[in-house]
Amino acid sequence: MRLFKDKKGFLDDQMDFIFMTFLLVVGLVMIGGVLFVSVNDSKEAAIKNVNFVGTTQTHLYYLNSATKLNGVQTTMRDAIVYAFNKNDLALFEAKTKGFFSKYNLEGVVEVYDSNEYNQDRDYKMLFSNRFVSSGETSSVLQLANPTNNNVPLITVVFKKDE
Repeated sequence: MRLFKDKKGFLDDQMDFIFMTFLLVVGLVMIGGVLFVSVNDSKEAAIKNVNFVGTTQTHLYYLNSATKLNGVQTTMRDAIVYAFNKNDLALFEAKTKGFFSKYNLEGVVEVYDSNEYNQDRDYKMLFSNRFVSSGETSSVLQLANPTNNNVPLITVVFKKDE
């Protein structure tokens, strides 16, 4: 009995130590869980942003790539506007297929009258060379249509597989 006589509050101190150790472990587990979830969310957001930037760059490169239209050197942007105004789906498909084949891409290009795109209506011209899509990233850009007063803007939607 002499062992515990000089140790006043020993049991209280021991229980405080065990309780604080338990709280510290639980707190560290919770902090680790929050950081793990936060890092995973940030990683997914970063991958999504990288895919979006890559798709937008490819979209801009597609619109600015050189092509011949009626024997004249021009850009895909001008070819799309021309095909849209003439309602020439075959010209649009041929030019777009050439670009996708040259750069070995899979995806979809949809061309809308901008007013109809804003109202969720169907596209006017479509090119697709993919069979199954596991995931895609979209880029939407508008083109000025100076030769057609009825449709001053054309919306081009470019969807590329991730």
